[in-house]
Amino acid sequence: MDLRQALAAKKDAVSARWVEMVHKGYPFATVGFLRTQANPFVNPVGHRTKEAADAIMPVLLATEKDVPALLPALDEALEEFMRVRSIQEISPEEAVGVIDGLKNVLRAELAPELEKYNLYKELLDIELRVDAIGLMAFGIYTRCREKIYAMRVEEVKRANSQVIRRAERIIARAAAAGTGAEAGTENEE
Repeated sequence: MDLRQALAAKKDAVSARWVEMVHKGYPFATVGFLRTQANPFVNPVGHRTKEAADAIMPVLLATEKDVPALLPALDEALEEFMRVRSIQEISPEEAVGVIDGLKNVLRAELAPELEKYNLYKELLDIELRVDAIGLMAFGIYTRCREKIYAMRVEEVKRANSQVIRRAERIIARAAAAGTGAEAGTENEE
């Protein structure tokens, strides 16, 4: 038996355990809601987490040559998962670290097979894929946070645009007065 066969047999258990691990990172009162509410509009966190698990597992199970075909679906699912996590009040380590936590889930679920068939070298190969997925997630998370900060800057600019326009007019008048041109008063507006 190889590790991918063992993982294929336990993929649902691994996915469920990883989703549960992600949910446990939320406040206790939220965990029950995440587990029980299946509506993606009411529970986007639970829905996106399940989608991410469903996209990650095929990548871990695939042969090296089949992985590129799975990357678009993985990228889309990670994008949605990280987008939700990027707007939450959690640290970047918590937001992206759940991907790395998948390695602990794999080790726990596959422990009997790892021991019985000495599949530790194969586990390292799968963990390298988890690391690559984690790097993808980090890049996506970073882009999402950059968008959030850009939106905040634009919001501040819009909120202060009248003040900025008035300051520009005052500066222009002061510059005109300094060159001998007739300056208007500040109260002309």
